[in-house]
Amino acid sequence: MKHERKLLDLDGKDLDEAIAKIIVENPNNDWTEKEVRILTVLANNKIPTRIIAEKLGRTYDAVRVKRQSLGLSNT
Repeated sequence: MKHERKLLDLDGKDLDEAIAKIIVENPNNDWTEKEVRILTVLANNKIPTRIIAEKLGRTYDAVRVKRQSLGLSNT
């Protein structure tokens, strides 16, 4: 998990806190690089799409489509 924390650039923050900051900083809902990194790490760790959507504050379908566009498996 240490590698994932570095990849996600959390700087000592927990995942929920880091995601909340992304949501506030991104009112137009474009996918940020950090969100894509978080999605990639969580998807590669077999986290279900539903959970990722909740964590990122996005709809299930938005996460499902983004996972497909990135070639990440949907669970």
